[in-house]
Amino acid sequence: MISIFIIASLIIKISTSGPAHFCIDFFSFFSCSEDSCTWVFTSNLSPGSNFNLLHFTSAIVGLAPLLIFFFQQVSLISPLANLVAVPVISFWVVPLLLISVFVMMFSPKLAEVLLNAVDMVLQGLWLVLSKIADFPFAGITHAQPSVWALLFSLAGCFLLFAPRGIPGRWLGVIFLLPVVFVNIEKPEHGEYKMTLMDVGQGLSAVVETKNHVLVYDAGARFSSRFDMGESVILPYLRSQGINTLDVLIVSHGDNDHI
Repeated sequence: MISIFIIASLIIKISTSGPAHFCIDFFSFFSCSEDSCTWVFTSNLSPGSNFNLLHFTSAIVGLAPLLIFFFQQVSLISPLANLVAVPVISFWVVPLLLISVFVMMFSPKLAEVLLNAVDMVLQGLWLVLSKIADFPFAGITHAQPSVWALLFSLAGCFLLFAPRGIPGRWLGVIFLLPVVFVNIEKPEHGEYKMTLMDVGQGLSAVVETKNHVLVYDAGARFSSRFDMGESVILPYLRSQGINTLDVLIVSHGDNDHI
């Protein structure tokens, strides 16, 4: 059975004018070619340049508002991840995939061998990227901005990376400020806010006061790859700009509560 890594790798844009460039960070998998990339992220490149630091910088800055809005996280180690992943994808995965697709018409068994080889390469790459993601300070968390702040920040990205000659490109930095400085409403003194979350077989409660946060039950851990605390509770805490807890209460020792 072809794994999900193979299926993901088959989603490739092929341009007739140049090779495909792949941008991979901590939580995203993108493929783009010289022609399919938007003018915002390529307009400042010198003629004939195909791949340099500006690709990384523009991708990180351009994706940061969307990552903060949807995931409340931004990767700081994506350049290192790209440094590892881009050669593997460009020189091993893509050629083998294209060859296997061609060979499949004549010899399905040989194509299966090639696809299994690609799968092994991608499994190894995933293991290396997982180790990189465990580095200290691999990413930062941030409170979820409003939709208006997101729209302003996207406009700021377009302006910041606009072609040379367009005046006022520095204003793009100002447009990015609303997504950085997020105003999170906290309960007033003497008030509290309680949020109930469905964590599978039970409920988890997050109680917030002006200066303290309490979490009651953290949800079940179904496997080493999936637990409700990381999938449900942590995203909510990040969206509220909460990085530390004052109190964590576990009602009892069953798996669906811890």
